[in-house]
Amino acid sequence: MITKQTLRTAVTGITGIVLAVGIGAAPAGGQEVSDKIPRQEILQNTANSFVLVQYHLKKSDRPQLESEYYYFDEDEVRRHILSKQTLDYMGVIVSDKGEVYAPEPRLRPDVIDKVTIKGPDGKELPAQKDRLLTGARGVIVRIAEPLPDSWQALKFAEAEKIDGQTKLYTISPYLNDPEVRWRISPALPELIWKDKDETPVSYALGYVNHVGVICSDQGQPVGLSTDARIDLSGDGPAWKGGEVLADAGITAQQQEQLEKKIDSDFAQCVYEIKITFRQPPREEEEYDISGLGGIFGSLLGGEAAETEEITVFGLGFAENKLLIPTAMPQMMVAGIDNIKIVTAEETLTGTFEGVLRRCEATVIEITAGKLPQVVSLSDADKLVRTKPFWTVFVRELAGKDLSIDYNRWIEKTQGYADQWYRRPERPLRRGSWLLDGQGRLAGLFTRARHELDRLKPYLMGEEMDLFRSDWRYQIQQALRGISYSYVSEVEDQTIFEADELAEILNDLPANLDPFIRHLSEQEQKERVWLGVEYTRITKEMAEQMQLRKQTEDGRVGLMINRVYADSPAARLGITEGDVLLKLLVPATDWPIELKASRSDEYSGPDWEDIDIPQQIQAMGGRAPRKRPWPSRNNSFTRMLKVIGQETPVTLTYLHNGEQIEKEFVIEKSPPDALSAEKFKDDKLGLTVKDLTYEVRAALFFPSEAAAIVISKVEQGTPAALGRINTFELICAVDGADVGSVKQFEEMIEKAQEQNKESVRLTVEWLGKTRLADLKIQN
Repeated sequence: MITKQTLRTAVTGITGIVLAVGIGAAPAGGQEVSDKIPRQEILQNTANSFVLVQYHLKKSDRPQLESEYYYFDEDEVRRHILSKQTLDYMGVIVSDKGEVYAPEPRLRPDVIDKVTIKGPDGKELPAQKDRLLTGARGVIVRIAEPLPDSWQALKFAEAEKIDGQTKLYTISPYLNDPEVRWRISPALPELIWKDKDETPVSYALGYVNHVGVICSDQGQPVGLSTDARIDLSGDGPAWKGGEVLADAGITAQQQEQLEKKIDSDFAQCVYEIKITFRQPPREEEEYDISGLGGIFGSLLGGEAAETEEITVFGLGFAENKLLIPTAMPQMMVAGIDNIKIVTAEETLTGTFEGVLRRCEATVIEITAGKLPQVVSLSDADKLVRTKPFWTVFVRELAGKDLSIDYNRWIEKTQGYADQWYRRPERPLRRGSWLLDGQGRLAGLFTRARHELDRLKPYLMGEEMDLFRSDWRYQIQQALRGISYSYVSEVEDQTIFEADELAEILNDLPANLDPFIRHLSEQEQKERVWLGVEYTRITKEMAEQMQLRKQTEDGRVGLMINRVYADSPAARLGITEGDVLLKLLVPATDWPIELKASRSDEYSGPDWEDIDIPQQIQAMGGRAPRKRPWPSRNNSFTRMLKVIGQETPVTLTYLHNGEQIEKEFVIEKSPPDALSAEKFKDDKLGLTVKDLTYEVRAALFFPSEAAAIVISKVEQGTPAALGRINTFELICAVDGADVGSVKQFEEMIEKAQEQNKESVRLTVEWLGKTRLADLKIQN
C-alpha cells in the first residue's frame, strides 16, 4: 500500500506533494455522499501516472499583426523565453508505449520549440505530439524513450453499466507552486429536468485541473477527461479509457499535410479585394471650417487625401461572386468609389451587391470576367459534435496570409430568441472559414445578424457621437475580426454551415439587408428630418422647469429652440420650448430615449481671437469665421437616418407640461447646407451655394428674398483679394438680383464674354450690406 510518505518521495521531482483530498459538495436534493471514498486505492492506481507536459517555447518568425490575446500571445511567449520557463500542462500516462493523454495546448504551433515530459521522479524525457483525438477531447503526446520503472501507465478497468446508483470519483492534480495537490471528488449524476427516467445523462466530475482520471467505487481507473463533465448520451466526447486508447485520431503528420493542402488549394479560392472610398461629405470641408484653410491650412499640415483604400479578402463561391466574411457598415458602403479583385492572371472590376441579412458577410459581384478558382458549398462533411474541423482566418500580411488552426464544437450556448448555438471549443476569430478533414469548405464562423441590430446602440442608450459614427472608425471595427467564442455577446456568434450559406446565397434578392446600400455622391449628402433644432437639458434646467421626473434629472430630453416652417415638427404642432423625450420604432420592445450627444454642441472651431502671423496676413490670409448656423448632422438626425426614411414612428414629447404622443413618418429633408447646389470657380477662388432653410433662419434672411451663400474662399485668389468672406450672402451682381448658383454662374460667364474686368457684388452679413469688386479676367 502506498503511504503518504512514499507518495511524497515518488513525486518529488514534479514539485513535491501535499495530500489534499476533497470530498466535494453533496448532490442536490439532500442525497448524502458516502464517506467511504476509496482514497488509497485511487491514489495507488493513479498517482504515479500523472506527469507534467512541458512546452519549450521559441520566438516565432511569423509576425503577429494583432495581439491574439485568447491564445498564449507573442508577448507571453517572449516573457517565458526570457525567464527560461516552460508552459506546463498536467497529463497522464495511458499506455506502456509512452502515450500521454493531455489537454490541447492553447499555443500556436510556430511557437513550440520542443516538448518534454517530467515524471514522478523528476526525470525529464523528450516527447512529441502524436495525434489529435477526434472522438475525445485532448491530444496524445508520445514519450520518445522507454518508461522509467517509477512511471506507471494507467490500467483501465471496464466501466460497468452506469445508472443513477453508479458511484464514480475523479482525481485531479492541482498545481500550487511549489507543491502539487491531489483532489479526489465524487462525481454527481445529472438528470434531465422533468424527465421521469432517473438514468443520468451526464456526470459532474467536480474539480478537474487540466486532466482528471475517473475511477470506480473500487478505486480502479475507468476513464479520463479534460473537462469537468462527462456525457453519457453517446454522441459526446469519448471518456472511457478503452475508447480513448482506441481513438486513432489525426496524426501530427496528417495534420501537417492537411494544413499544407489548405494553404495551397483553399488559398487559391481566396482573393485580394481592394476597395477605394470617396471621402464622405462633410460640412466642415464644404465650408472651410475644419481648419484655417487655404494658405494657413497648408502651412500647418496640408490637406487630407481625396480617397482611402482598404484591402480585404473574399472567398469565391461563384464565377462572378465573392463573399467577404464581415458586414460592411452603411457609412462605409455608401461611399465606395471602386472595387478591384486581384487574381493571379488579371485584376477584375467589381461592385457591391449587398450585406447578408442573417450573418455578417458581404457579397461582391464581378462586372466583367470570372474567377479562376471557386469553392463548392455542397461537398463538405457536416460539422458533427467533437470531431475536429479546420479554421482559416485570412488577413493582409505582405499579401495574402492564412492563419490555419483546428477547432471543434462540443457544447451549445443559449442566445438570441432563446435558440441554442454551437460553441467552438477553442477560441476562434470571427470571420474564420471552417473546413472539414479533407480541406473542403464546411462553413463560416461569424456573428448572426438580426432585423433591429442597427438600432441596438440607441435602444441600449449608448452615446453615438461623431467619432463612433465616423466611417474610418466603422471600417476599423468591421475589419478587425478579433473576436472569439468567449465574449459578452457570445450568443450572436455562431457557426453557419456550408449548406446554410448555400441556401442564403442562392436567393440573394431575398437575403440582402435593404438598409445597407451604395449611394451616389449626392445621395450621401441627403438627410431626413423632423425639422427642429435643440439643446441639451441639464439637471439645473430640468429643476427650474419642474421637469426633473419626466427628464430623469436632465438625463433624457431634447429642448426645442427652433422649429422650421413646413417641417414634420411644424405639422405635429411642436413649438419652441417643447421637450422631445422618446421615439418608438415599430417592432422594438421599448422606445428610444432621446439624448443630446456631446458632438451636437460643436459648430466648428472659433477663430475670432486667434493671432494670425504677419507672414500669413501679407499673403492675404485671415482666419475663417465661425459657422453661424447649426449643423444638420446632429445625433438626432443621424438616428432618424439609421431608422430609415418612410418608417412610421411614434414621438413622445412635452408641450406646455403635458406629455403628448404623436405619429409621423420619417421623410427626406429639403436640401440643406451640405446637399445644396453649388458652383465652384477655381480661378476666382470662390465657391457658392444655394440658400437653404437653416441658413436663412440663422442669418435672419427672409424666405422670399433672393441670395446665395459663400461657402468657401481660397486665399490669394481674386475672391480673397476682393475681401469676400465665407458665410456672407451675395444678393446681387452688378445690381441684378441673384437667387441661385446657376443664375450666378450664368452672370459670371456673361460678364466674361463681355470682357468685363470685374463685377460688383452686393454682399450682406447679418443685415448689413456692402459692395465688393470681384475681378473675373485673368
